[in-house]
Amino acid sequence: MTDDRRRPGGNASRSGATDGPIPAFDLYAILGVRRESTHQEIIEAIAALDRRLRTAAARDRPGATARLKRLNIARHWLADPARRRRYDAAVAEGAAGAGRVPGGRVGPGSARRGSRKGSGSWLTRPATLAGAAIVAAVIAFLVLRPGGLGGGATASGSPRPIGSPSSSVSGNVNLGSGSPGASGTSGAKAGCPTSQPPAAPAGEKRVATIQTAKGSFEITLDADLSPIAVGNFETLASCGYYDGVVFHRIATLQDGTPFVIQGGDPTGTGTGGPGYTIQDEPVTAKYIRGTVAMARTSAPNSVGSQFFVVLDDKDQEVLASANTYQIIGSVTKGMETVDAIYQAAGGQENPANPIAMDKVTIGPPLTGGASPSGGTP
Repeated sequence: MTDDRRRPGGNASRSGATDGPIPAFDLYAILGVRRESTHQEIIEAIAALDRRLRTAAARDRPGATARLKRLNIARHWLADPARRRRYDAAVAEGAAGAGRVPGGRVGPGSARRGSRKGSGSWLTRPATLAGAAIVAAVIAFLVLRPGGLGGGATASGSPRPIGSPSSSVSGNVNLGSGSPGASGTSGAKAGCPTSQPPAAPAGEKRVATIQTAKGSFEITLDADLSPIAVGNFETLASCGYYDGVVFHRIATLQDGTPFVIQGGDPTGTGTGGPGYTIQDEPVTAKYIRGTVAMARTSAPNSVGSQFFVVLDDKDQEVLASANTYQIIGSVTKGMETVDAIYQAAGGQENPANPIAMDKVTIGPPLTGGASPSGGTP
């Protein structure tokens, strides 16, 4: 999902030969992400690291300028898909042709330290050893803390839409800030599945009702969208798995647009799950306001129990760039309750007093042309 609102630095779209030589160090390592990370996860990692490096405490540490400079280099090359392809291709060519790994110089040109003249001099100036050490420490903290940066950065994986939603959201998807550890175990309740449940029957629709302290809302589950994910959600809800579980992540885009509310992790940390994952399915619908989809990491088949509700039509641009979050249905009644849950967080991505799902129930199959009452505002 590409969206300038989630891309700090609005010049990322102007890529080309004027970009200068390819950076001589591993940009992915600076962000603490893997080379195969999705565009969304890259954007979330950039924004998350940017926020942390711009705090008063970070600015007061030695090497602050070098750290921000390297982040800006990573932003310049990885936030734009075209530039990122050039960087990846040059690194692969350099490693294959000269036996070098990312960290040795790839691409022509050089510049003296301190000079701002010449082709891309600011891109190739090395950081001090102290600055590099601090960058490594910051990255280690971001990756190892609960929830991580999304995209499977943590040991258990942290499915985010977000991401991460780690991130270009205010606060910290994972729909990857995090982006939830889909495969993490959380002490499954008696009677709940321990492996992928059966898929929902083709053509079947049911209504899931989620009761909270802010009111109730209804989700029309559509098996034709993602039969495996719908069957998984219905089975977990029917065994009481979601009862008492909180919406642990309330995310906002940098421009202030509401992004998602995310829940379904019994640990409330964003790293928990039912102890198993389910098979991926293609996404055939759009992520518009009211859409309900499953959170995941960047790893294949990593969906567990965490899900999110999209809060604004603008979020389609952001989520569609990954287009891997299996859609299970949409809120067809009580979207005002979803909005109230978002507002209750007071701008915190990980609220201190999160709203819980008191009870989640699954209704009988809808028959014929019947449709649930209400509609998505």
